[in-house]
Order: sequence, then C-alpha cells, then structure tokens
Amino acid sequence: MNIEINQRLYPFSHRPGTKVVLPGSTYVVEVYPCLIRLYDIIGTIPKNIVEIHLDLPGFFEQFTVCADLENGCIRVWGMSKNGYVRYRLLSGNKKGVEFSLERAPSSGIRLEEGNQSYHLFAKQTVVFLSNDPFIPYEIPPCDRLSLGSHKQLDWEGVNRRLLLSEFFPVWHRLGQLLPFIENKGATGGTLALLDQCQESHGVIAESHWQHLIQVGFSDLLVPHFEDTRFLGIPLPPFQSNDSSPLLLLSSGSQIIRELWIKKIESTISILPSLLPSLPVGRLLDVSLGNGIFCSIEWTKKNNSSDDRF
Repeated sequence: MNIEINQRLYPFSHRPGTKVVLPGSTYVVEVYPCLIRLYDIIGTIPKNIVEIHLDLPGFFEQFTVCADLENGCIRVWGMSKNGYVRYRLLSGNKKGVEFSLERAPSSGIRLEEGNQSYHLFAKQTVVFLSNDPFIPYEIPPCDRLSLGSHKQLDWEGVNRRLLLSEFFPVWHRLGQLLPFIENKGATGGTLALLDQCQESHGVIAESHWQHLIQVGFSDLLVPHFEDTRFLGIPLPPFQSNDSSPLLLLSSGSQIIRELWIKKIESTISILPSLLPSLPVGRLLDVSLGNGIFCSIEWTKKNNSSDDRF
C-alpha cells in the first residue's frame, strides 16, 4: 500500500509586522508592506542585523506573508498603487539572504539597505548579508505529517482555534528545516514546558502542548524561552549560556514525531503516545537508520476520507 499526503504547508498571515522564521537559517524575518527587518536568533538575545526599505507608493493592499514550507522560503505579496508585487526571501546554505522579485509592475521597485539602493525588475535578485557567491538553501530529506486538518493555515485563525492538528504538522516541518541547533546548557523557561509535553500523556499532555504553544511562540511560530506575552503560566527560572530559542522548534519536532514512532536502540514503538484529539493521521518516510524508512496511517474512526490528507 502506498501512503501519501496531499496536504501542502503554506501558513500565512495578513498582519503587517508578522515575524516568521526563515527556513535553513537562524534568522527571523519581520515583514511590513514597505519594510523588512532581519534578526539573528543564533543566541538567546535576538540581534537586528539588517533593515530593507521598499519604495511602494500608495496604500499596499491584500498584504500577505507566507511561510512556504514546501520550498523552504518566505513569500510576500500584495497590490501596490503601481500594480501587483510578489517577492521571495531565501536563505543560503552557508550565509546570506536572497531577495528575489518574482512579480512586479513594469516600472519595477526600489529597495534601500543602509547606504545601498537597488532598482529591481521582475525576475531579478539581490543578496544581503554576504559578499560570497550565493548558494541557495536546499531542503533536506524530511518526514511528513498530516493530522486530517484541511483548513487554510491563516495563522490568526490557527492561533484562535489552538488545535494541535493544525499546529503539529507546521511545527514538525519547520523544525526539520533548521540548521543544527546546539543546546548550550539552557534550562527552565519554556524548555520546562517542552519537557512536560514529552513526559506526560493523554489529556494532560494536550494541555501542556497548548500551554507551550501559547507561551513559547509568537507571530508565525517564532520561539521564545520566556513568557514574552505575560500570560501567567508558571515557568521555572530560565538559565542559558546563549542557546538559541530555535531549540523549541528543532527539539519539539523530534518529540512530536515520537508521539507516533519512537525508536530506542533496536526497539521501535508504533503509536506510543497517541493524543485523544488526534485520532487520525499519517506520518511518512521516518528514518529508522540503516537505510530503513517507515510510513504509518492510523485512525480510530469508522470512515476516514482520503481527501483530508
């Protein structure tokens, strides 16, 4: 039997100032219609490293920021006074960020970064943060997760609904698209909530996951070690030797996978920690080592519709 997942992951937001993690990098991108800020969160404290101003006259309508997790990039589009604009932000395998103008009015658009000015037309690119030849980020082999949700991933709605079936596939995918993130001795804070998620089961585990999502992330799954929104959920004191909060995404992705497939030495457990609110799903292409891969499908319902995946 060939198990497939039709769902594609394109979480998006229409809110100006949305922050989103750039796949393949340690950068967080903050996007407004006429401004892009890049932060490096390789350490505990984010560092603002570049600001790019876009000259887009008139009110910018239909503004959309999309984390394209299928192609490992961020896409932004909308309608300026002069016409439709769409661009892509792509990280390099080593360093640098490429701004690629995919669609633009015939007059093009102008960018400013520091003392530099660029006038770009459709299909043209410019690279920031690197003077070396740009090597585009390539998506590594990833296992894929679908939990039966077929709603559009408008992130403001996803945050309101707080359904694990919507959060987990995005979190699981994004965590796999990050470079290696080392834990330099970070303890406490939201990492303690992640430990609770891993150690608990059933309805209690679901509550821990929901608390972690609310406290540990802002915008479009941008991670934090501390309760930056002061929601009042008790956390032990956070301590760190400059570890990156991206640990929440990468480590969390592994823990999410182990809800359904867990390998300890030569023992493989299938569905060891199935959560009550996730009765159907598919997990594909999980590496078990030695060139062996596993795909599973599960359901506790009598009728499962394939088009949900």
